[in-house]
Amino acid sequence: MIRFSFVLLLGATLFLGNLQAQNQSAAGYWKGTLSVAEMKLNIAITIRNSADNFNGNIDIPEQNAMGVPLSKFQLTGSSIHFELETPGKPGRLATFDGIILDSLLEGTFSQAGVKGSFLLKRTLDPSSAEKSLPYKQEEVSFENGDIRISGTLTHPGSISAPAVILISGSGQQNRDEDIFGFKIFKVIADYFTRGGIAVLRLDDRGIGQTGGDAVNSTTADFASDIESAVNFLKTRNDIDKSHIGLMGHSEGGLIAPMVASKRSDIAFIICMSGVGLKGDSLIMSQFYYSLKNSGVSQKIFNEQSALQRKILKAAKSNDWTEITSELKELFAHDYDKLQDHIKKQMPPREKYLDNVVAGRLAQVKSPWFRYFISIDPSLYFEQVKCPVLMMFGDKDRQVFAEENKDAMIRALEKGGNKMYTVKIFTGANHLYQNARTGDVLEYSSLPKEFVPGFLHYTLDWIKQGLKQ
Repeated sequence: MIRFSFVLLLGATLFLGNLQAQNQSAAGYWKGTLSVAEMKLNIAITIRNSADNFNGNIDIPEQNAMGVPLSKFQLTGSSIHFELETPGKPGRLATFDGIILDSLLEGTFSQAGVKGSFLLKRTLDPSSAEKSLPYKQEEVSFENGDIRISGTLTHPGSISAPAVILISGSGQQNRDEDIFGFKIFKVIADYFTRGGIAVLRLDDRGIGQTGGDAVNSTTADFASDIESAVNFLKTRNDIDKSHIGLMGHSEGGLIAPMVASKRSDIAFIICMSGVGLKGDSLIMSQFYYSLKNSGVSQKIFNEQSALQRKILKAAKSNDWTEITSELKELFAHDYDKLQDHIKKQMPPREKYLDNVVAGRLAQVKSPWFRYFISIDPSLYFEQVKCPVLMMFGDKDRQVFAEENKDAMIRALEKGGNKMYTVKIFTGANHLYQNARTGDVLEYSSLPKEFVPGFLHYTLDWIKQGLKQ
């Protein structure tokens, strides 16, 4: 996955003090909308009561903010007040003030002087349905060096079940690979486990219950985590050790062959919009699409493309002198055209230019990015000797089906592996939703479900392979 940013929340904490017995009415799962100006956001708030200490979390699917921790509630009669704060930073991020009337929670919202309203209704917590699942669900953890990795293992209950390890895409993902409220891996795990397959899904480094430093980690580090996951499953008596497979989404579809290329104990791999192109080629492919889709002139397209190639060159060589100078000159040209009254509200010219260039280059200077653009997936696919399922969406605008599929096939056949299957789902985007355009911007507005046939086809492919 391409890394997302969101405006309202970047991580948060919520405020509520001691609640008396009558305040028990605040505890529960509240779902509804937050309205600010012309914008409406779907939100859900969970409030929990434990020995008069209240805590909770908030979900804002459209901004990909899920499970943001809440604390510090205050309740007076039927009035409730709570706050959101950026962890480690003083000052309020947002405040909520509302009234609880039976099953409704209604009130006002304020953030940086912007005011809005919210209306929530108490409803059944989706997690309560998990108590009656027709399979076993276990919280598990294991070590990879000094990092503790945590996740959920769902098991059909058979004595020795085949297993699949799910591998998320780029960016910090929780074990559900929750993207704009679409819990991709949770849905897959539920379907597969009901079908007789054990599934292990994990929190990425630095998120959820998994330790480690995601900022300074690379694709190779994430592959090492998955190797540890394979080793963990092989210690369990309820897992068929000869039938452990990997299913990776996006960057995870690159990690799967990285692991399988080194191990003979991987039964199969599934690449769900996996990367077949070299890392730098994939980045440029995405960049070209974004520019063309924005409707810029050919002149601007050529200029921006050339600049992006220079940035990638600097990232590969780790020599930033030339590109820093060029970016400063570019931004200085824009700065100098600003009116004086606008400049007075900004930092001094040189400081402004330093800041904006640093921001522009921050991600491409990261260890993850510099490693990713150097990866050639064909070197790993050539060494994969197990069955491979390559799946794509024909409306995927992040990992384009044809060019990545063709690169994978060439590498597999060069290595003598013809045990591969290709499936392209009509109308599917990068998340395998039924898409209108496939653009990233529409992900949050689409139904949180897979295109018809996706789950059935994938599970059937696994089961057919188990029979051979």
